[in-house]
Amino acid sequence: MAQLGDKLRVLKLMLITLAFLLLIIRYHHISDTINNKFFKNIFIVSGFIVAIVQIPLLCLGILLAGSLSANLDYSHKELKFSDRTIYAYTADPGAMGKAYHYFYLKCKLPLNRYELKLLKKLDWMPEYSIEVHGNKLIITNKSGKGEAHLSDITNFNCKLQP
Repeated sequence: MAQLGDKLRVLKLMLITLAFLLLIIRYHHISDTINNKFFKNIFIVSGFIVAIVQIPLLCLGILLAGSLSANLDYSHKELKFSDRTIYAYTADPGAMGKAYHYFYLKCKLPLNRYELKLLKKLDWMPEYSIEVHGNKLIITNKSGKGEAHLSDITNFNCKLQP
């Protein structure tokens, strides 16, 4: 979904611009179709307000999202270890909060869906590596002291529950 966000903003901008142009071009047709003057004015004015507000905000969002977006390869990591898939998500709210790494066991579900089971939450690290040895999840901080965080993942499995 994170990779799709920019494309969806552009698509929404195109669709709202098209709707705004159609509202301008078909103004008289809309006026003739809606008989009640109150509802006609509400419909047309609300359409213009929505378009006039959304078009500049979407343009600003597209501009800022392109320049301020996080590195998706760092924010979302997925590693496969024999029968387990470990998913790591980095939540960095910027200056408004503290950054964390969330490590999940990714379990497949029917219909190409999946479930994430939280394994560990750690403070932010600039660089890290993930390894699984047996039933031990080892997360090593590659910057700084190189400390390792061990987690026993014996009780975490992907079996479907009835």
